[in-house]
Amino acid sequence: VLASQNAEAIVRMLKKSASVEETYAALEGMGMDRKQAESVLDMPVRRLSGLEQPKLQAQEAELSGQAESLNAILADDARVLDIIKEEAEASVESMGESRLTALLSSAQVAEPDEEEPEDAECIVSLTEMGYLKRMSTSVFARQNRGTRGSRLQRGSSSR
Repeated sequence: VLASQNAEAIVRMLKKSASVEETYAALEGMGMDRKQAESVLDMPVRRLSGLEQPKLQAQEAELSGQAESLNAILADDARVLDIIKEEAEASVESMGESRLTALLSSAQVAEPDEEEPEDAECIVSLTEMGYLKRMSTSVFARQNRGTRGSRLQRGSSSR
């Protein structure tokens, strides 16, 4: 609306401007922010003319009404919760299926029985990079590579 009211001044300013930044600065000097200035520059010239002014004023009134309505909703916590409830109910209706998984309370959930690891012979090795590796003695013996580990395994069991 501001642009359509000052259409002639904006057109003169556009003719005089040497760069886009200069144009933005001039529009900001007319009371517009950067986003409004971009919208004015993207607007066809016919929208700046008097022919479009009633349409722009109607659009401004509609947007102002929407902004007031949204601000009123945000100011009232009970209304926000009502809207959330309505939208959740609408989602339930639109999905149309019941929940496939059961929701259980913490009292209903049984503690899983932790299994104790069985005592089995194994070989634990420490790599140069600091990683630990545990292998069953049967897997290690099957490698038959004659490695140092095999020699250690044949040694005393106190290691």
